[in-house]
Amino acid sequence: MHGYLASRELMLPLRHRLRRLGHDAHLAREVAPLVMGDVRVHAAELDAAVERVRARTGAERIDVVGASQGGIIALWWAHAHGGWDRLGRMVALGTPFRGAKLAKAVAPAVGLVSPAIRQLVPGSPFLDALTGIPLERPVISVSMRGDPVCPPPATLLPGMEQRIVDATWGPLTHQLL
Repeated sequence: MHGYLASRELMLPLRHRLRRLGHDAHLAREVAPLVMGDVRVHAAELDAAVERVRARTGAERIDVVGASQGGIIALWWAHAHGGWDRLGRMVALGTPFRGAKLAKAVAPAVGLVSPAIRQLVPGSPFLDALTGIPLERPVISVSMRGDPVCPPPATLLPGMEQRIVDATWGPLTHQLL
């Protein structure tokens, strides 16, 4: 599941790597590119993608990988769309579960056309609601030291397993996950 201002095509390298490792990886093509809309709407789109994959594979449960905001969409999907019953585990890559300071900086301008950016502001009512979601399946949060968009403390909610990787800091550090 891709994140904010991204597209499913940016997830192709990860899909190819997972397939080389023997996983039957799929893209969430039902989810709008750029995911600038309300996270709750994108979670419904993810639900359609999950059902397509389950129907195609016959799998009762699937693993979901969400990059950046894609992890927030996946968590809301699990909570609001009965996803826990269909989820094996969730892996969130650089997901700002506690918000992104960059979102706060750009929300006054971009928030006029993007409900998602307002939802990503630290302390937003939406993120506060995420904090209270009980995790019914394993959720692994992977973050990167030096990530200027989403540092490790912003990627963890109670009950999640956290894995932190090292990286060289740079303007694209967040996109390297």
